[in-house]
Amino acid sequence: MIHSISAQLACLSFSLAVVAGVRAGNSFFTVLTRALVAMIVVLVVARIVAALGAVVIREHLVSRKLGIDRAHVAAIAAMNADAESNPAEGGR
Repeated sequence: MIHSISAQLACLSFSLAVVAGVRAGNSFFTVLTRALVAMIVVLVVARIVAALGAVVIREHLVSRKLGIDRAHVAAIAAMNADAESNPAEGGR
């Protein structure tokens, strides 16, 4: 997904640079050179930003899962403690 997003943004920047260069009346070589530079810069920046976003999302999901797991362990411990304190009701 990181590569897909960065490639799409790079293609978008290339096309925008070509349109802007043609509208400005620049030569073919100038337009193509600037568009390629813009594409490479956006590709690198977009990959870095997308990778950082993926790390942030992964850390958030791991922390949520840890909280859910802790709640489950606490609930099971409470059920076990209740079953041990009331052995007649625990054996249903």
